[in-house]
Amino acid sequence: MALALAVIGLALGAHGLYRRRKYWRKREVHQTWPEQRDIRLELSIAGSLFILGLLTPLLSLFLYNKSMENLTHNIEQYYEAQDVELRDWNGSWARADLTLADGTRFEDVQVRYDDVEYTPLIWEVLEHRGETATGPDFPTIQLP
Repeated sequence: MALALAVIGLALGAHGLYRRRKYWRKREVHQTWPEQRDIRLELSIAGSLFILGLLTPLLSLFLYNKSMENLTHNIEQYYEAQDVELRDWNGSWARADLTLADGTRFEDVQVRYDDVEYTPLIWEVLEHRGETATGPDFPTIQLP
């Protein structure tokens, strides 16, 4: 999407520059204010599209990193984890390595969010604690 915005902005900018050069080559009698206004508008839109195309990946990267930080914080808070290392996050689940306060280490566990309470669900940690997990991603079980 960002590449398309930048390419469209460049193409529109090139066309606007061509029109501006052509406008200034006309004799003064044939130069009109509406045409000059349209050229300025075209160049303004082209610049805006190009800048938006450049800023979109930067904003996406910043927001991705922010969501990774938030997920890490939520896991640390909910599971009282000492060390959390997220491997990847695709928006609906993540892979993580974590160490709990009691020293138990879990590697390459899947982290999902509960649809009801909006808490991170890690099946292996819940099983270790002896808790029950329910939801579409987890079967309902009762551990002894």
